[in-house]
Amino acid sequence: MAVRRGFLVEALNPSYRIIGGNVVITAAGAISSQDTAKQSGATVTKTAAKTGRYSVLFDRTYKRVVSTGSSMFGPADAAFPTTTGASPKQRNRATTGFDIQFVREDTQADAEPASGTSFDWWAVVALN
Repeated sequence: MAVRRGFLVEALNPSYRIIGGNVVITAAGAISSQDTAKQSGATVTKTAAKTGRYSVLFDRTYKRVVSTGSSMFGPADAAFPTTTGASPKQRNRATTGFDIQFVREDTQADAEPASGTSFDWWAVVALN
């Protein structure tokens, strides 16, 4: 059986595109750095008045959002935290973007990620 490696999503469906980027958090949930909109296809901002929430605003309105996701990079050799946001989840998916909500592992309550947290986000979007 042949194994496919390195094929583009466009090879499967020419109207789909994968966009995504990386964000690094500092104290109080502030964003210290992120991939530029030109690199990633979106800009990420801290959502005002929402604990542990980040808004991903796409660089354009897409016809449809097929899938979204995010993952957190934890400390190199220490246990993942339970009292800060360590589990990113998604909210409010739209053709213009979506939100990433960090929650505590132990209670699932909304929580700010610890300073130094890095997370990736991605979306599969339809161009037409």
